[in-house]
Amino acid sequence: MDTKLFIKNRLGTTGNLLPTSKFIQHDRLPVIVTLQDSEQLIGVPKLDFGTGQNMANAVDQFHLNIKEEIGLRDICIFLNRLYVKAWFGAPNVATAPYQDFNFINDVYNYYDSDVSKIILKKFCKHLWYLSDEAIGFSFFDKNVSADLKKKMVKALTSNDGSDEIVKKISIKPHEVSSLVTKDLNHFVTKNTKIFFERFGIDTHFLNDEPDEWINNTAYNDGANTITHINVVNDTAETGVKLIDEYNGILTKDEEQKQYLLQIVKNYKIKYCDSNKSTLQ
Repeated sequence: MDTKLFIKNRLGTTGNLLPTSKFIQHDRLPVIVTLQDSEQLIGVPKLDFGTGQNMANAVDQFHLNIKEEIGLRDICIFLNRLYVKAWFGAPNVATAPYQDFNFINDVYNYYDSDVSKIILKKFCKHLWYLSDEAIGFSFFDKNVSADLKKKMVKALTSNDGSDEIVKKISIKPHEVSSLVTKDLNHFVTKNTKIFFERFGIDTHFLNDEPDEWINNTAYNDGANTITHINVVNDTAETGVKLIDEYNGILTKDEEQKQYLLQIVKNYKIKYCDSNKSTLQ
């Protein structure tokens, strides 16, 4: 099977603050390239205008008035009712499209319309997994019913995709009311076949009934491939931890620090412990 480069353009900060001197702290941006079942941390450059330090400086001066208390309460209720579940499910890439679709449905039907409008306005800009390529992950999602997967298979040949492959779907908040009346098969198009090509997944299992996929070798091989696709955050956290440990010890030059980070990471992989037998 040919190894295909899969670069994720969701580069995000982990929220950690790393000391660059005794008194100064900076946010850092982990930059990661994923190569099928392995990942390479390219660097963790410093952000000169990160928001973390500003937030930290404001903590001691933070006093809530009545309006702010109500707002904080509303946020906590939303986190408890909807967001926590989505957060803990995020590392499972196979369930990501269906989870995002259900999440936007839940937010649309949320009991507090003011909170719903605010969240939808933001989340509508982050529907990466509902693009006609990334929706392919859902074929390996055990939470998607056999009937729905059957409709998805049909959509592979009946739904025409756009001429230009898009990385995420773009919708306006007022269009969500129409979106929630649809289902996952709405997002599957002929372009979704690119997903299987990208990861070298044999699609012969699609000729069988979805209930029988679990007994198909091609499906199981594909599911195994999907299982080994890691989300960015785990590697990002590791990179931030590494640079936190070695920050300022050997060099204060920011560019050299990125080279040092990769050397240390590769060394830790090659030499997993400090035993003489390992180092010889």
